[in-house]
Order: sequence, then C-alpha cells, then structure tokens
Amino acid sequence: PVAKLTVTTSMGAYPPLWAGALAFLFGGVLALVWPEIHVRFAFVCVGAFVLAAGLLLHWPPLRLWLAPRAVKDDHAVRAAQEHFAMHVRGRTGEANGLLIFVALGEHYVAIIPDTAIQSVLPETTWAEIIAELLGEVKRGRLVEGLEKAVSRCATALAGPFPYRPDD
Repeated sequence: PVAKLTVTTSMGAYPPLWAGALAFLFGGVLALVWPEIHVRFAFVCVGAFVLAAGLLLHWPPLRLWLAPRAVKDDHAVRAAQEHFAMHVRGRTGEANGLLIFVALGEHYVAIIPDTAIQSVLPETTWAEIIAELLGEVKRGRLVEGLEKAVSRCATALAGPFPYRPDD
C-alpha cells in the first residue's frame, strides 16, 4: 500500500474581510474623535489602517482564530479530499492507498483509505488511530503520534494487503 502524510493550514480569505470591517470602524471612530478632519486625510488614514490590519491579520495564528469553526472544518475536509485525489487515488493497482491528513491550524486529522481498503477494514479501525494521534498531539508529541499512527496503519493493512514490489 501507498501511504501519504500531508500537513496543511490556510484560511486566507478572512484577513481582508476583517481588515475591511475594522477599517470602517476605525473611520467612524476617527470622524467622532476628530470631526474637522479633512476627507482626503481621513481617506489616507483609513487606507493605511486597512493595509496594516490586513498584513497583521495574515499572521497564521490570527488568521485561523478569525475564521469560524464551520469554515475551518469545511476547509480541512475539502483539503483532505483534494490531497487524497492528487496524491493517493489511482496510484496502486489494487486501490489500496491511504492518506493520513493533519491540518494543525484547523485541529483536524483524517485517515482516508482507498476503495479496496474501505471494503475490507471497518471505519472504526481509523477512528481508533485518529483518537490516539489526537491524544499525542494534545500532549505536544506530534512526531511521536504520527509515528504511532503510521505504524498502526501499516499493521492494519499488512494482513489484507501484504507488501508487493510491483504495486
């Protein structure tokens, strides 16, 4: 079987949205605090603010914090499916590839088996491995958790899908 490990993070659309919203708020506060401000100067101030806020909000921890949980979950699921399609599906003659997908920022882990694996091994096989991996990640032991997960996946696959050099 082919195993692929992928780590990703994203949420790029939220910094400009938040920066724009904060710029409107900043413009309103500026007008209240300094009512006699010239419109052109206020426009430059708001423009500079939105650029600075946009750059600051692209910092990965803030970018992920600003995105709603449902959006992060949806992004992680779609990214896992895309990585599976690009890197695993169709790479073995027996359809026995496997993707271990970890999105650190989104706090999402998935094990996606190819079709032949799905027909032989129950979904609970992967749920147990994922639970163990998440426990290791929470203890700050990502590498150890991934090593255990890869080893447990290999053990689960060894019986129904023994190693073949031609596949």
